[in-house]
Amino acid sequence: MTLIIGSILVLAGSVATYLASSNQQVTKRKLPSPLLKWCGLGGILAGLVALLQWSGPATSFFITMTLTMLIWTGLPIIAAWITAERGEER
Repeated sequence: MTLIIGSILVLAGSVATYLASSNQQVTKRKLPSPLLKWCGLGGILAGLVALLQWSGPATSFFITMTLTMLIWTGLPIIAAWITAERGEER
């Protein structure tokens, strides 16, 4: 259960830090970047702490970085694909 909670926290934190970027393509409007950035970093760190309860430090850090990079590389592609299907230009 700790693995699932930690993974969800890391994924949510990664999405929040992506949304804090000025180059995000999920929404057209500007989002509150400082708030999202700090909430995202807090989510990633809280997920890392939860994962540390489940496994060792090296494995927990690897899982955290893998999930974070999964979101940071996959979400922009998915957002661009969805907006291209609707015919929207960014």
